[in-house]
Amino acid sequence: MAEAEGGSEQDDVSFLRTEDMVCLSCTATGERVCLAAEGFGNRHCFLENIADKNIPPDLSQCVFVIEQALSVRALQELVTAAGSET
Repeated sequence: MAEAEGGSEQDDVSFLRTEDMVCLSCTATGERVCLAAEGFGNRHCFLENIADKNIPPDLSQCVFVIEQALSVRALQELVTAAGSET
């Protein structure tokens, strides 16, 4: 039973569930950004700069609701694959 409880904690850390919120930060450049997309169901995302005081971000593009459970590893693989294509 102890192993099952330990596995449960690991699942909480490495698995995104419905209604979870995802926060991103760019440590290489120190920029503050939000993940954004245009339109519902659009799988092509971009980073919206939120640090510029003169140009406020369009937060309507930065709100995501996770409709399906997704592992963090799968999310990382999607982002890495998209980054290697450019």
